[in-house]
Amino acid sequence: MSGEKLAPVQPEQYVGRFEHRGYGFVDVSSDKSGLFATYNNLRYTLVPKREKNVFRALSFFPTEVVFECSFVRDSSGGTNVSGFRMTLEPMLPPILFTKKLDDVFASRMYLASFVGTFENDASSIRVFINEKTGLSIAIGSSQYSGDLKVLGKRNWFNWQPSLEVFVRADGQRSIYEFIVADGNITGVNEHTGERIIVFKKANS
Repeated sequence: MSGEKLAPVQPEQYVGRFEHRGYGFVDVSSDKSGLFATYNNLRYTLVPKREKNVFRALSFFPTEVVFECSFVRDSSGGTNVSGFRMTLEPMLPPILFTKKLDDVFASRMYLASFVGTFENDASSIRVFINEKTGLSIAIGSSQYSGDLKVLGKRNWFNWQPSLEVFVRADGQRSIYEFIVADGNITGVNEHTGERIIVFKKANS
């Protein structure tokens, strides 16, 4: 993505747990004094460099440690942070830790990017935030609505999250695939059995 103009990322969007099957996990946190990464019980201060999403990690206890690390943004070019990369062994390339999917979907700022009304010539759906359960969906003008939940532990299609929801009176399962273009949600594909219904995001 070098050379592209990237939208700014807020500090809270870096926060979360990043996992690697072999190397464990990195916890990224923030407070008024800055951004921090904790790995193997060692806490590093993350100092931003000139390049976007690139930091120097500093620790002075028990010994001085300085290395470069970076955050990975999703392939749509949006502000969603999907990974954390750091060098653990000098002779090996940087290790990529992947952000836990649960942490991604727990971010209210991220959930808000899905909110809106999506339409086609025959019907519409409305995606909104339910204060108790997270992301929810309402179908047309009917009374049926339901909560969206992640389909699988880490089931992504080009960083377009697929969410499933049970909303119909007969219990029929529908999967809603959100379409991303230029970092924005532009539409939804509703998959019910072999049927696919396409909705485009309505102009607000």
